[in-house]
Amino acid sequence: MKIAIYSRKSRETDSGQSIKNQISMCKNYFKIYCENPVFNVFSDDGFSGSNTNRPAFQNMMLLAKQKSFDIIAVYKIDRIARNITDFFSIYKSLEKYNIKIVSVTENFDPSTPIGKMMMTMLAGFADMERENIRQRVKDNLYELAKLGRWSGGKTPYGYKSVKINENGKNNYYLELIPTEKEKIQKIFELALSNIPYHIANQFSLNGKTIINIIRNPVYMISDNLGSAYLKKNGFKVFGEPNGKGFIAYNRSRNSSSKLVAIGKHEGCVSSELWIKANIKLNDRAKVHKPRISEKTFLGNICKCACGAPLHVASSRIKSNGKREYFFRCKNHRIDKTKCNFISFPVKKAETEILNMLHLFLENNSLLEKYLKASTSITDISKLKEEILELKNKINNLNNKMNEFTEKLLLLNGSALTIINNKINDLANEITTLNTELLSKENKILELSHANVNTKLLISKIKTELETLTSDNSIQDKQAIIRSLFTDITIDEYGKIFFNFNDVI
Repeated sequence: MKIAIYSRKSRETDSGQSIKNQISMCKNYFKIYCENPVFNVFSDDGFSGSNTNRPAFQNMMLLAKQKSFDIIAVYKIDRIARNITDFFSIYKSLEKYNIKIVSVTENFDPSTPIGKMMMTMLAGFADMERENIRQRVKDNLYELAKLGRWSGGKTPYGYKSVKINENGKNNYYLELIPTEKEKIQKIFELALSNIPYHIANQFSLNGKTIINIIRNPVYMISDNLGSAYLKKNGFKVFGEPNGKGFIAYNRSRNSSSKLVAIGKHEGCVSSELWIKANIKLNDRAKVHKPRISEKTFLGNICKCACGAPLHVASSRIKSNGKREYFFRCKNHRIDKTKCNFISFPVKKAETEILNMLHLFLENNSLLEKYLKASTSITDISKLKEEILELKNKINNLNNKMNEFTEKLLLLNGSALTIINNKINDLANEITTLNTELLSKENKILELSHANVNTKLLISKIKTELETLTSDNSIQDKQAIIRSLFTDITIDEYGKIFFNFNDVI
């Protein structure tokens, strides 16, 4: 008999049997009741039973689909799942593969009605216990916060966690790092007249770090004004103001869960300054201003060939005291598997575009060739991708309709009506997609045979190029670029394509 042994140990608690003991108990159980058992062990050490996103468990379930074993053995049912919904989903899947679950310490046969009932009850108790554990952890954190203790996690910027023995028990509190106090005070002062990212550059910090500092009540010296402001903004406030800082808990959650308590650590800024800085930050967030790049006249018009915008990033300051700037793809920054575009020098992009405009003025026929080529590269290429996608959708819907048509031969009565209605719905959807497909194919023909008039465009390039090469501000040059181009695309190989506003 082939037996999969699944063991799990959660990070949440040190109680219960170790991984090694769980495996040993399962093996001993089957050595008594089975002849020549073959074991396959799966262990997840440090994973909670609150969900099924566990590597060894997922691997075991994949092998279960292949019927690689007859039984899954566990020390207790809650090793499989502490969530009753997850448990029943798992149980139903294994039942479909004809694989039994056996709990070696809870001693019941899941193939009988009583065994199934017992398994349901145990899974329900495990689900309830998980919720109880979660609530106890939450309650403990609240109590720690109310006492002014540090509840753990990443310490706020400028503070460290210190251990203090109280009545024979180690408790943790925040302690201000003296050398950081002046810097934190300066950050709040600058916040009244500067945006976070400008402040960040002065202190070699990340812009988000500056925002987190300003938002965190831990830096505010507690008084009645500060308490009143926090209450007004959805915080529950525990304790009487004493001139110390606040301990914040759960401040990123919804307003009904946010809590602050009077701490025992030294605050850095007055409540008046903290409140003003936060009001200023809130006001900036409400006012939407168009972003204007201060580094290049190509700012906010360039995009990657993958479709994502290109943002301007800077290198470190070099020995000559200067920085270099590069275009980088937003998709590549978030997920490198989405796009291969790494970076492209901003100066190089500016130079190549200006050179190309000069070439167009010197050779008008070159501009005509480029307009035709760029049309085929951008609009036609995009349309072809959309057409391919439509054809795939139509093909998939046709396959579904064929499957339903085959089922008609085996059905009668109300089932026949349901399937017939589904076939009609699919046919209508296919007709709609075919109409869209025909429209896009006709559009390609129009673009391929478009007549391009270059006279007006050449005149415009000549006028605007003089301004682009002058000492005008970046903002003025950006306005000119937008009047010339609808967009500028740079691909991963450094090739630049652009579409003019007045092309056809």
